[in-house]
Amino acid sequence: TSYFCKVFRQTYQVTPQAYRQQINENSHPPSL
Repeated sequence: TSYFCKVFRQTYQVTPQAYRQQINENSHPPSL
């Protein structure tokens, strides 16, 4: 259970960061 919880929390923390970073890169205005 400990390992599963740790992996689940780690994935939950990493997923949003990568998702936001990708969105920022895609939404980044070329004019700027």
